[in-house]
Amino acid sequence: MGNALPDMSHPPPYLRCDSDTQRPDDRYYVALANPTGPDQNPPLVPTTETDPVPYIHSIKAVADAVRLDEYERSVAEYLCQSTYHRRYHKERVAAFAALAAIHQRGMTTAAGKPLISPTRLERFQHCATSVNVLRHRERDEWRLSGNLCRDRWCPACAATRRRRIVHALSPAFRHVLRTNPKARPRLVTLTVRHADEPLADILHHLKKCWRALTVDPWWKSTQAGGIWAIEIKPGRRGGWHPHLHAIVFSPWISARLLRKKWQALTGDSMQVDIRQVAPGTEGNFDGPLGYIAKYIGKPAQLAAWPLERAVEIVATARSVRLWSAWGCMADAKKTITQAEEDKYNAADWLSVAPLSQVVMRALHGHAESIWLLEQLSLYDWHLVRDPTQPLRGTQASLMPRTTPAIGLLPGP
Repeated sequence: MGNALPDMSHPPPYLRCDSDTQRPDDRYYVALANPTGPDQNPPLVPTTETDPVPYIHSIKAVADAVRLDEYERSVAEYLCQSTYHRRYHKERVAAFAALAAIHQRGMTTAAGKPLISPTRLERFQHCATSVNVLRHRERDEWRLSGNLCRDRWCPACAATRRRRIVHALSPAFRHVLRTNPKARPRLVTLTVRHADEPLADILHHLKKCWRALTVDPWWKSTQAGGIWAIEIKPGRRGGWHPHLHAIVFSPWISARLLRKKWQALTGDSMQVDIRQVAPGTEGNFDGPLGYIAKYIGKPAQLAAWPLERAVEIVATARSVRLWSAWGCMADAKKTITQAEEDKYNAADWLSVAPLSQVVMRALHGHAESIWLLEQLSLYDWHLVRDPTQPLRGTQASLMPRTTPAIGLLPGP
């Protein structure tokens, strides 16, 4: 496979809608309904009895005609990749454009290595073209395995990484609450005044102020530890407006004193927000953990920025640490790193089926396949089946209670 990049003014079919009015999520539905779209050659098989049979000059001509080029996908690859990335079309295109721009400009690290290597770009481009569904041998758990890029800026892989981090951090979170009965988890948000300076300088200023706060005797006496992550947001009047979000274990934090301390450290910002974190309906704290994990896995939404800004975000994030943990949650750093690497024992998992096969069955109303896609957070109600049509499946009446009301599927 070569290193030449596609012309993003005419992106590959899986990165493009077929019309200005069509929703991004509809692109693979149209591909299934019309597999010989405008980007593909007419079929060699006659469509009617009156159509002339095409004349084949040679076996090589047939091979050249049906061979996929570098950025084409087979039907199974196209369906598998489109399903995995279906919720993130706009963000994925923006991320690929930023990575490709950095690669084309030859930007390098301080050590002189390419900031975005050709291998990384190809891995991003071909993410999820071949994925299998796995089931745990003992626990009621499912996972995907295959050629996933696991890139920091891939929105689908970032969402998967966020779920793994939440799953890995939950035991540590509960342990801290048991060992510190007076501590309560609180969500603290700190900001600096938005500016149009280089992003690296603003992030350095924000982290410098945060480090100064964490060594302040007053701050050290109010909390036992926590986790923090930086979110990069656009300012309302342009420029950068980063936020530092932290889950802090503390019996009480005075907003007035914290605002005064933060203004003294930053010199220009009094923007402080403190909220007590409440457990969910099941007694866990997956909601706030997911909020922090979202920025640990992916600190910015690149689709919200112009290309030049997105390039600066990706380049800066390569050299700046944007999350960490301290105090009673210091051990969480190792836990998060292991969750990001996604290492697992293959002997504990059984292969169920290729994801493309599960999706094809779900498109035909197969109840078990629909339920499985829901468990994998890959379910799109209005693309799976027509709710007026009856379900097909051997055990449609025996679906688990956690399954949505499959007989009354909502529409688009």
